[in-house]
Amino acid sequence: MVGRKLNTALVVASINAILYAVISVIIAIIGKLRFNEPDALYLAGVGASLFVFLYSLPGVVLYGLPVSVLSEYVTKHVKRRKIYSFIIHLLFGVTFVFFFQTITEQRIAIRELQTILNKYGLIMIFSTLSSVLFWFIEEVKRRNRKQFQ
Repeated sequence: MVGRKLNTALVVASINAILYAVISVIIAIIGKLRFNEPDALYLAGVGASLFVFLYSLPGVVLYGLPVSVLSEYVTKHVKRRKIYSFIIHLLFGVTFVFFFQTITEQRIAIRELQTILNKYGLIMIFSTLSSVLFWFIEEVKRRNRKQFQ
């Protein structure tokens, strides 16, 4: 089970990097067409995708993998397992920003929620999409494994 989830974490981190590169190139094209910005932005976005991979892989492995194992354990004998598993992945994806903020700044307060969302909103979106992607890939693997057994 952990080997399958490590493989999924590697796939998710790779897809994150590819998506970041594609989005960066699209933004660079829009910048070039609309604002006549330099062509170097293409290379900067594609090169930065390596750093996205290097930073998202530990996040997916150290945070996403335990969440997925927890989700599988909690939903093992539950009806509508897929829905509950999805909700667990989604909630932990959204709450990653609070974990991230806590380990980077050593404080958290509910009254500062708006400040946290302003500062870490992109991380919240990215982690939520990563968690949904992790869930989706795991479900596809689970379905394919059942078909071939």
